[in-house]
Amino acid sequence: MKDAAPKTPTSAVVWIPPDSALPTIQAIRRRYDRHLQRWMPHVTLLYPFRPRENFDCIDPVPYQGLAAPNPLTRPTNAEPPI
Repeated sequence: MKDAAPKTPTSAVVWIPPDSALPTIQAIRRRYDRHLQRWMPHVTLLYPFRPRENFDCIDPVPYQGLAAPNPLTRPTNAEPPI
């Protein structure tokens, strides 16, 4: 793409799970995730992303869709997999 916006490996678009899901997620991460202490629980949606100085130029439509109530819903009361 010749007109693609610049990207940087120092930013990403991520989905951060709700606080109510953290105990289950962290239980799984304690067992399997070597970066437990380095990164918060998240799902990377876009990486690399645009430089911070370009954030104001980004179309707000993707943000509106991701900010919708419960765009990714899953019961969090299930036992973590073994």
